[in-house]
Amino acid sequence: MRILKFHDTHIYVKELPSDITPLLHLCDTETQKKVKNVSSPRRQREIIASHLMIKEIFNDKATINHDEYGAPIIIGIDGYIST
Repeated sequence: MRILKFHDTHIYVKELPSDITPLLHLCDTETQKKVKNVSSPRRQREIIASHLMIKEIFNDKATINHDEYGAPIIIGIDGYIST
C-alpha cells in the first residue's frame, strides 16, 4: 500500500486484482449483505475494496457507513473518507 501525504491529508492507494469477489469472506456480515444487494460489479468491487482498506488501515477501530444520500462516513475515528 502506498500512502501519499499532503499537509494534513493522507491518501491510501492499493492495487487490487480485477476480481475481488473471492475476498468477500474477509468482510463483515453487513458488508457482505450490502454487496449482495448491489447489481453493479463495479460498485460491488468498490464496497469490498473500501471495506478491506479501512480494515487494513484502522484494524477494527473504524467502520464505514453511509448517510441518507449514500455518501460514505467513517465511524470510530475522527476524520473524513471518500471512496
